[in-house]
Amino acid sequence: MWLVNASVPGIALYAAGTALFRTLGRTRTTMYVAILMNVTNIGLSAALVHGFRLGTFGIGIGSLVSRLLAAAVMLWLAFGRDLPVRLSFANPVRGWLDRGTVGHLLHPGHVHGPAKWTGSTSRGIAP
Repeated sequence: MWLVNASVPGIALYAAGTALFRTLGRTRTTMYVAILMNVTNIGLSAALVHGFRLGTFGIGIGSLVSRLLAAAVMLWLAFGRDLPVRLSFANPVRGWLDRGTVGHLLHPGHVHGPAKWTGSTSRGIAP
């Protein structure tokens, strides 16, 4: 069970990276990383089960390694220079703690005004 728990951060990072690249329209990138992850999983699991006779433990190790590899590749690609939006560790706090940003986050209705009901719904019938 600890192998499954150890792979959860890898799954989360892979899913976040996949969402980022799909949003940017780079679905081919996510496809190649998924192919890499699955080929690694199949090859490593087969080698550990049949070569080293580890049974289901070998399958778990293969799954863990392939998920962590996919997460590492996604992180490496997300820090790339050719993306319109990219991850960066340069000055992570600057710009987030100023009064305007905090005020906007704490009072979103104050900036844009409160939401008002116009009297109709998508079907044209008032509730």
